[in-house]
Amino acid sequence: MPDNSELRENFDYFDSDNNGAIDKDEFANLLDALGADMSAEEVVIGFEVIDTNGNGRIEFDEFLNWWTSR
Repeated sequence: MPDNSELRENFDYFDSDNNGAIDKDEFANLLDALGADMSAEEVVIGFEVIDTNGNGRIEFDEFLNWWTSR
């Protein structure tokens, strides 16, 4: 499992607008890079599961919680 600094690098890479969070388009790009063959509906569902505070963005702590709980 990557350490938090490596996860942060990956998160920041996909945060293409550098706003500190991953939006739905950035999340779709991340899934594509991981080779996840998911429908648009599955991408939205996955996004909503990780976005635990429901603000329409995945912050790093949400990403970290999701990654470490898989």
